[in-house]
Amino acid sequence: MKKDWFPGWEAFGWYSVQPSDDGLSQQNCVELRNEFRYPSKGEGITERFYWNDRDCRVTNPFVCQRLKPGASLEATPVPECNRTISLSWEHPRDTLTSPGFPGNYPDNIKCHYHITAPKGQKIVLQFSDFVLEESQSCEYDILTVTEEDRRWYRCGDWETKIKLLRYVSHKHSVNMIFTTDYSHSFKGFKIELSLHIERSEQSILCDNDIFQLRGKYCYFVVNYPETSWATARQICSESKSKLAIVENIDQVSVLDDLVRSTYGYLAGTMYWVGASATAGDTTWKWLDGTKVNSKRN
Repeated sequence: MKKDWFPGWEAFGWYSVQPSDDGLSQQNCVELRNEFRYPSKGEGITERFYWNDRDCRVTNPFVCQRLKPGASLEATPVPECNRTISLSWEHPRDTLTSPGFPGNYPDNIKCHYHITAPKGQKIVLQFSDFVLEESQSCEYDILTVTEEDRRWYRCGDWETKIKLLRYVSHKHSVNMIFTTDYSHSFKGFKIELSLHIERSEQSILCDNDIFQLRGKYCYFVVNYPETSWATARQICSESKSKLAIVENIDQVSVLDDLVRSTYGYLAGTMYWVGASATAGDTTWKWLDGTKVNSKRN
């Protein structure tokens, strides 16, 4: 682990931080030590032993290790981590996480992810967590996104700037590969996947910026103010719309996603839809006259 390398003397600007080999000094072996040089003269003793890279020709005491009789090393199984996710208007959102998230991901894995959307649509990858092994050229642990001749990759710790980590596809499908090396694992990533509609296209098709396009309908979810059913129906009417009705089972999923993705949504909140019953009548009907729960195409 990185915390086992000597971090350097804090009082001297982290002087003597390890590993310190520049690739030319042949410091290709690791020793345990608790004595490190100061920037001027002398050496200091640390409260514990740390790793230090050293020339393999240096003479040192050493430590041997072997398994006790009857013990064996069991290979850690590599998790099956490949996934294919298909987004649609009935399933417009999904979540993708690295293996073991929020715990550390395994070493030596290669995960393939294939994300698709309806033709003509784009895919948004919005990261909410991202911590991989730090590397200037991402040669250790890396997440790569590919589309035909395009390649986008990231590594390292993005937690303090996570809102900047966002990718919008150019086509209706993307491939991702998550690769890790043999050491130093972290908590990995969490990605919110969703369909993407250009604001200009949505505004044109719905003729209003506040409505969201879903299939052949435009929707407007109102969290505030809370009103009676009759007032809600009137407000919808004033915006040249009507309280939402359900024509098929797919629209139930659409309404569920709309409500959950609306700013200010709180679990347990209830929303009016376009169904009611006449006083003295137990038959529930949608605003278009069809019965609630009746079979519809």
